[in-house]
Amino acid sequence: MDTGVEAADGLPARPRLRGDLQGSRTDGTLLLRGGATAVALQGRTVEELLPDLLPKLDGRRTLPELQAELPHVAPDVLVGALQVLAAHQLLDEERDGDAAAEDGLAPQRRYLASLEPGGAIAQDRLSGATVALIGRGMVADALGAALTLAGVGAVSRGEAPDGVPLDGTPPDLVVLASDVPDASTLDRVNRACVTRGLRWLPATLGPDHGTVGPFVVPRVTACHECFRLRLAANASLLDDAHGEYVASNRRPLASAPVHLALTVAAVAAGEVVLALTRAARPRTFGAFLSLRPLVAGTALHEVLRLPRCSVCGPQRYRPQTKIWDLTADEARP
Repeated sequence: MDTGVEAADGLPARPRLRGDLQGSRTDGTLLLRGGATAVALQGRTVEELLPDLLPKLDGRRTLPELQAELPHVAPDVLVGALQVLAAHQLLDEERDGDAAAEDGLAPQRRYLASLEPGGAIAQDRLSGATVALIGRGMVADALGAALTLAGVGAVSRGEAPDGVPLDGTPPDLVVLASDVPDASTLDRVNRACVTRGLRWLPATLGPDHGTVGPFVVPRVTACHECFRLRLAANASLLDDAHGEYVASNRRPLASAPVHLALTVAAVAAGEVVLALTRAARPRTFGAFLSLRPLVAGTALHEVLRLPRCSVCGPQRYRPQTKIWDLTADEARP
């Protein structure tokens, strides 16, 4: 059947939105910027067609295939929209081998494009990113595989917090994934990352739940020490006694079901992708997710910074000037 789009002159055979474009919407206007290009598009087409069309301009669809996926759009309207994009030099032609090489990432590019115009840009950020993954076990293995499939440029693995690079080129993000949460390991990774100014995210298993977060951004969000101290401040003797009783009657952590580890890894991978692509704000920035798949429950808890935190508090970044901020030795005449 003739769709009316096969013979459109001046258009690439497989249109692709330029990979360096960044887009934003304001009051019915779509602004696309990249390099020396800045184009503001307005009108009915921008409101009704482009939100559906732009994610599909990935260089793998011919014009008839685009028409088939947008049956509600008249052929002349589709061609007209593409010609406007081409006239502003916003389209590229697919290069040989691109479709086969990138086919596995097509769903993710469409997802990222749904969060911001120009999903290819976000995917490019991801392919140029490096992640240091610390830990071993089901969560670490599943998370490493998920990040690789998502297209993260480099995922380095290490089993100890000493694997946090403090010299040379630092990673864009550090992730600690553990089947058995260890307080000393969490503390060491937290201190190393805050000292180096590295963002990091913990993803751990408990006996009947998983935890992702809090996502730590030095000098912006609460660190893990803030998280630990606030938990301790909210605990009571009754809580401690109940916790000891529950812990003594739980099965070993090694018996945690595989699907729980996969759930934790999948949620953590999603947070990493959002952080590295900057397509949207991760939910765990300054918060943590408690995942309880055995009862189909998920809860998001905010974690506020602790003003006098010994790891990320203000005293780390400016001299102590008030008498009540001085240690006993410093206050002694």
